[in-house]
Amino acid sequence: MKKCLLCMGGIGIILFLFTLQGWAENVRMGYFEIRPHMYPDGKSGKAAGASARYFEMLAKEMGYDTEWAGPLPFPRLIHYLQEGRVDGSLVIWKNPEREKFLHYPAHPYHMPYTIFVVKKDNPLEKISSIDDVKGYRVGFLQDANLTPFIKENISDLKLDLISGQDWVKNNLLKLTHGRLDAVYDINEATMPYEAKKMKIADRVKILPLPEAPGKLFVVFSKKAEKGKMLAEKYQKTAEALNLHYQDFLDQEFRMIE
Repeated sequence: MKKCLLCMGGIGIILFLFTLQGWAENVRMGYFEIRPHMYPDGKSGKAAGASARYFEMLAKEMGYDTEWAGPLPFPRLIHYLQEGRVDGSLVIWKNPEREKFLHYPAHPYHMPYTIFVVKKDNPLEKISSIDDVKGYRVGFLQDANLTPFIKENISDLKLDLISGQDWVKNNLLKLTHGRLDAVYDINEATMPYEAKKMKIADRVKILPLPEAPGKLFVVFSKKAEKGKMLAEKYQKTAEALNLHYQDFLDQEFRMIE
């Protein structure tokens, strides 16, 4: 009888250790909704999109299952990263303030160009300098990163900042209703993707801004217990697999054709 109890106790310990091991192999990633990069899947509620699939593929290679937290409002996501309530996130720009609490890998996983979206009947065909858009009322996301073109010319623009998960859709609607002159975005994929889904792609046009492409990173929280280790593992795995992020984006656009 004692031997049986010892056997059962041993099995219990093994199962307990197995459970702990399984828990330790999860990586908890926070995300905000920014289509086609990240958005909640309508069926499962888990994260979907180009960045979600990209990271899950890398995480599997790193030996982790991905646990998604979100979608979160962007300011709350940044707060979670500051506190280490999530291990990391994606679609994050680098700036000195964020480098204080985030581990950044050596290389971005995507280099998007920045854009203004204007109405189709706007005679402007190209933005060469601030003179082309001086005085424009421009919609964007509150607390998001501003690129050099906007920072350097902010006094010549009227920024209209909004928050909320539907900020892209709401800004496009404000544009088409004449309440904005342009919508600004720091990646070229989101606005055309949403305009296509909203069936207003023929009512707007995309104008690249005269500045260098940006850099989007997978980041990990310095406050998270395994943040530094995850950042190092991610960088090694990303370099080894050498995935092409544009392939993931192209697949997202094909899904709504």
